[in-house]
Order: sequence, then C-alpha cells, then structure tokens
Amino acid sequence: MAQRTCSYPGCEAKHNARGWCITHYQRWKKTGSPEPPPDVCREGHNMTPDNVITDKKTGKRRCKICREAYKASYVSEVTCSAEDCDEPQRAKGLCSKHYQRMVNKGSLDDPVYLTPEEVDQHNREKGRRHYRNNHEHVRAQKRARYEVYRESENERSRRYNAANRERIAENNRRWREANPERRAELAREWVAANPLRARELWQAKHVRRKRQMRETAVGPVSFERIIDRDGMTCHICGEPIETLDDLHFDHVIPLARGGPHVEENIRPAHAKCNLRKSDKLLA
Repeated sequence: MAQRTCSYPGCEAKHNARGWCITHYQRWKKTGSPEPPPDVCREGHNMTPDNVITDKKTGKRRCKICREAYKASYVSEVTCSAEDCDEPQRAKGLCSKHYQRMVNKGSLDDPVYLTPEEVDQHNREKGRRHYRNNHEHVRAQKRARYEVYRESENERSRRYNAANRERIAENNRRWREANPERRAELAREWVAANPLRARELWQAKHVRRKRQMRETAVGPVSFERIIDRDGMTCHICGEPIETLDDLHFDHVIPLARGGPHVEENIRPAHAKCNLRKSDKLLA
C-alpha cells in the first residue's frame, strides 16, 4: 500500500491528519490555516532584512522599530555630558560608552587597551569593594567551601604560605602594630577556647627559657595525651582533680634538677600540690 503524503502543495511529508503532515496540521490548529505565518513581529511590523536585529549568540531575531521604542521607554532623555555626544545618559551623567571609559581608564579620551598590570589592579580593587560590601556573605561562602574541599584548601594554603613567608610576616607585623587592643582581645578569646593548648605553649616557652640556662632534653608534649594516659588524678596526693582551674602539669624530676621536658616525665597534679612540691623530688 502506497504511503499517503501531505496534500499541501510542494510538501512530501508523511500524512498525519485532515490530509496534512504534522507541521501543516499543527499550523492549521493554531491559526486556522496551513499557510505559513507572515514574517512580522509581535507589533505587526514586517521583518525585512533592513528591519531586523539578529543576536549573535542566540540567533534570535528582533524588530529594530520595537527595539528603539523599548530603549526610548526607559532611557533618560538627558544626553551625555561628554563633548559632541548625543547619546542618552546612563550613569554619572555619561552614556554607556563614556562611562565605561571613565571606569576603566579614568578619562573620556579614545579607549586604550588595559595593560595586564592595570587589569590585575582593577580586579583587585573590584574584589576588595565586593568583600567590604558583602563581608559576612563572603566569609560564609569560604567556610562552606572549606568544609567541602578541606584537604585541597589546606594544601593550597600551605603552598601559598611557603611562597610568601616574608610578605605574610610583614603584613602580620603591621596589623599587630596598628591593632594592639584587637590582638589582645583575640588572644584572650583563643586562650579561653583552648585552655590545654595555651598551657602547652606557655610551658614550652618556659622550658625553652630554662633550657637556655641548663641543657635540658625537650620533646613534643601534648597535655591531652597525658590526660588520656593518667586521667584527672593528682600523681602527688592520689586524689581526683575536679576542675581545669585546679589542674597543673608537674615534672616528676624537676627541670631545675636536670629533668627532661618530655611526656614520660610529666604528670597531672593539683595546683596546691604542685606549688608545694616546687623543685623537690617526690622522695
């Protein structure tokens, strides 16, 4: 049996309904006629080659008359303040072209391409402005990214710190000199949040100072590992230690007697017991 084709003149597509192919049938359902619609815009203007704007990215065609009417509906009637320019104002009293020149080069003269250094400087200033205006949002984004890409972010930070040690140290020094009160406040907050680690650092500094006077062995010390090993029990009196405020870490063989600053020579103790023992041996 021969295949039926569309009855529209010049169309050889497969028959669908009412003697037409799917294209002409759908056209008839929408418009009442299988004839192609006239090439006009929504306002009824003929879409001739001289009256059409084609978007280079999407290929969408628009009517020039409608486009000009749309621009006139929202663009200010005041013209650009630049010399010999009749374009409407868009920002700061300038048209789009002169405004972009002023932003990029600081001048209304003929545009000059930005050098790579100028592009970097412009991007840095733009980033600083964005950070100042959206401080909390940017910090939240960084925290969320760090939680997802923790290892890669840590590795990137290590590489950056290794390549910019002097620059980072100089920036930190300038900040400390300019913000002494803020620095002290941050230090107090950190000590309150990390009491054991703060004691470790303080005692390590104390031991280094003693080692300069006496040649004493020093090893890596973690108070948390010592507590996990010995518990919260005073090694001098044998009683439990109730609070961190009453917790001291005592050198069994005192540093003053040549004892090493290593975890094997350190035990938890009551503050009173440790001060009473001083630099004496338990015996």
